[in-house]
Amino acid sequence: MKNYILLFFLCFFALDAFSQYTVSGQVKDEETGEPMIGVTINNTKGKNAITDYNGIFELSSTVDSFDIRFSYLGYKTQEKTVFFDSDSGSIYNLEIRLIGGTSILDAVVVSSSKYEKNLLKEVVSVDLITPELLSNNQVTQLDQIIAKVPGVQIIDEQASIRGSGFAFGAGSRVTIIVDGLPLLAPEGSTIPWNYIPIENIAQIEVLKGASSVLYGTSAMNGLINVRTAYPTSKPKTIWQTYAGVYDNPEKDYQIWWKNKTQPHQIGTYISHRTKINKKFDLVLGGHAHKELSYLQGADERRYRFNFNTRYRITDNLSIGINGNIMEFSKGFWAFWADNDTLGLTPLDPISLDSYYARNFDPYVNYVDPYGNQHAIKTRLYNVTYLRTGNSPNTTASINHYEYQFNRQFENNLNFTAGVSRQTLSVSSPVFGIDSLTNLEKTFTGNVNSYYGQLEKSLLDERLSIVLGSRWETYAFEEETQAGFPVVRLGSSFAINSKNIIRASLGQGYRLPSLAEQYVDYNNGFQNFPNIELQPEIGSSYEIGYKRAFDNKEIKGYFDAAIFYQDYEDLIEPVFGFYNEDTLPNIRNFDFYGFQYQNIAEARILGFELGTNIDGNIGDLGYRLWSGYTYTFPVDLSRDTANLMNAGNFVSAAANSIFGLDSIYEESILLYRNLHNVRLDLELSYKDLTLGFAANYQSKMVNVDDVLIGEGYFGQLIEFFNGGNDVFPGMKDYKENQASGDWVFDLRFNYAVTDDLKLSFVINNVMNREYALRIGRINPPRQFTLKLQVGI
Repeated sequence: MKNYILLFFLCFFALDAFSQYTVSGQVKDEETGEPMIGVTINNTKGKNAITDYNGIFELSSTVDSFDIRFSYLGYKTQEKTVFFDSDSGSIYNLEIRLIGGTSILDAVVVSSSKYEKNLLKEVVSVDLITPELLSNNQVTQLDQIIAKVPGVQIIDEQASIRGSGFAFGAGSRVTIIVDGLPLLAPEGSTIPWNYIPIENIAQIEVLKGASSVLYGTSAMNGLINVRTAYPTSKPKTIWQTYAGVYDNPEKDYQIWWKNKTQPHQIGTYISHRTKINKKFDLVLGGHAHKELSYLQGADERRYRFNFNTRYRITDNLSIGINGNIMEFSKGFWAFWADNDTLGLTPLDPISLDSYYARNFDPYVNYVDPYGNQHAIKTRLYNVTYLRTGNSPNTTASINHYEYQFNRQFENNLNFTAGVSRQTLSVSSPVFGIDSLTNLEKTFTGNVNSYYGQLEKSLLDERLSIVLGSRWETYAFEEETQAGFPVVRLGSSFAINSKNIIRASLGQGYRLPSLAEQYVDYNNGFQNFPNIELQPEIGSSYEIGYKRAFDNKEIKGYFDAAIFYQDYEDLIEPVFGFYNEDTLPNIRNFDFYGFQYQNIAEARILGFELGTNIDGNIGDLGYRLWSGYTYTFPVDLSRDTANLMNAGNFVSAAANSIFGLDSIYEESILLYRNLHNVRLDLELSYKDLTLGFAANYQSKMVNVDDVLIGEGYFGQLIEFFNGGNDVFPGMKDYKENQASGDWVFDLRFNYAVTDDLKLSFVINNVMNREYALRIGRINPPRQFTLKLQVGI
C-alpha cells in the first residue's frame, strides 16, 4: 500500500499555480496540408501537449523563452524556439508543417524510455525496422524480418539477442511488446510470431540489453517493440497477396514429395485505416495463410483478424479497444529421421495441432491540465490448444493491467512511473492429473510490479542521463515471493551533432515459465517438472559510439558497441536420470529425460559493428543495413579453462575471435554461435528496387550430449540402444560441420504505379543445405511472387 501512496503522491504533487505566457497554433502535414491529430509537443520548460482533432495545440509557461519540439511517428521532428517580448505580449501563434521522415536520422523510438525520443539520443543499442522494409521483403510472420537484425538469431522460433540462447521452446530471455503491453504465450512464455498483425505495423524497435526495469520479466536480454499504425488524414487500404514454392533440395534423394504436390505457401493480407470523423479512428486488418511445408508434416494454416479503435472524448482524453483473433493449425517438427536421406522426414509421426487465440485490449489515455500524461492499459489474452492424436488439450490465459504516468518537468527532466499486475492460468494434462477428480490440473500465478525512471538532459541537451528501477512480487500456485529490485543507469553524450558516445548498465531477471516448472510429459523422452526453479538474474553492460552522417550522398549512422553480460541461476534443460527410488532401474527409459535447472553462472563478452545508411549517388538510391556481432558465451559451471578468472576470461574471448581454441570448447554455453553477420542492401532506380541480403551464422559449438551420444548419459543411452544413435545423424552432422553457413537472398520490387507494386523474392539463392539447430534443416531455395495494391 505504501508503494501506491508514494506513486499517487509523485503523480499529483503541487504544480505551477498559473502561467504568464501562452503559445498556441496548428500542426499540419506538409504534403497534404491536412491538420495532424495526436502530435506530441514537448516544452523544455516542463509543459507537454498533444494536438486535438483540428491539429490545434496550446501551451502555457511562466518563462519568456523556451524550445518546443514537435514529434510524430513517421515524420521528421521539428523544433521551434519561442521568445516573448513586450511587443508580442503574452500570446504567441504558430503554424507548424511536419515533413514525412525520409531518413533513419529522423526516427523516433519509445522502447528505452516509454516516451518518444530521437533514435540517436538513446543510451542503449536500438535497431529499427520500417514498414518499407517489411513491404519489400516476403514476410509471412514477424520472426522472418527480426532474423535480419544484427546480433539477433531465431532458432525454432525462439529469439536470441547477443547470445541469450535457445532452450527448446520454453521460456524467452527476449520479450515482445505490442502497443505497449507484453504478448508472451501463457504456457511457455514464448513469442507467438504468427499471431502478431504485421499487416498493420507502423514500426518495430529491437532493443539489445537488459530491459527489465520498464518491461519486467523476460526482458532480461532484450526487447522487441511492435507499434501498430493509426490512420492519417486520408483513408488508406492496402491489399497484398503472395504465392511461393519451395525448390527441390540439393540432395535429390531427400525429396519426400515425389509424385505429390510441391511444397508451397499462399496467402493474403489486407489492412484498412480511416477516420470515421474527427474523433474516431478505426483500423482493420486480416490475414490468411496456408503452407505445405518442405519438412514433412510441419504444415500450417491460419486465419487472423485484428482491429484498433480510438475515440477522443475531449482534446486530452481518449479511449479505445484493440483486438486480435486467430485460428490456426500447425505441425510441430522436432528432429529429422536422419541427417541425409531422411533429412526432411521427421523422426516421429506428426499430427496437426489446432489453436484458437484472442486478445482484447481496452485502454484510456489522459493528459491533465498540468501536462501530466496518464495511461491505463489492459490486455486479456487467451489461447485454447485443441490438440489431436494422443496429445491433450490445453487452455491458457494471461491478463495484464497497467497504469503509467509521465511528466516532463522544467529543465528537461522527464519522469515515468507505473504499476502493473499480470495474472496467468493454465489447465492442461501435461501439467499433471488431479488424483481426486481425474481431470487436468490448473496452475495459476501472478506478478505485481512497480517501476519508475528519471531522464535528464543537460548541456543544451548534449548530455542525457537515465536512472530507473523496478520491484516485483510474484506468486505461483499461491506461494508468494518477494522479488528483488533491479536498476538501470545509462548516459549518452553528443561530442558534437555527429559523434555520440553512450554507456549503460541494466539489471534484468526472468521468472521461470509454467512449462519449465510444472510440465510432466513424455514425448519420446520424459520432461520432468522442477518446482524448485529460481528466477534468472543478470546484468548487462555496454559502451557504444555512434557516428551520424547527414548529407545528400549518405544519411544514417555507423555504430560500434562492446557488451558484457553476467548471469546467475541461468535456466537450461539438463538431460539426466531422475528417479528417487533407493534401487532405481537404470534400464528403465521412463526415468531418463530433460529437466530445466538453474546452472550456476554464465558470462558473455562481445562486440558489435553496424551501419544503417541511405542516400543517393546520382539517380541511384541506396539503403544499407548491416552488422557483425561477436559473442563469447561461457557456462562457468562447465569451466575447464579457469575462465572464472576475469583476466583469463577476457584473454580467452579476445583470442577466440579468429578461431576457438579447443581448450575453451567445453565451456561454451549450449546452442550458441560465436559469429553473426547480417547485411541487407537495396538499390533503387526510378520505379525498380533491387534487394540483396546476406546472413552468416558460425557453427553451433555445443549441444546436449545425449543428442550426439557423448558424455556419461549420452554414451549410456546409446549403449542401452544397442550401440545405435538415439537421435540418428546428429553426431555425423556435428562432426562434419566444419564451419558456419552463408545464406543469400535476392528480391526485385517494381512500382507499376504509385498504388501497385510487384515483388519477386528468392530466398536461399544458392540452395544451401544448413541447420541453425541440429536436427532440423532450414528451408531450401524458395521463389515467391507478391502483388501489393494500395487504395
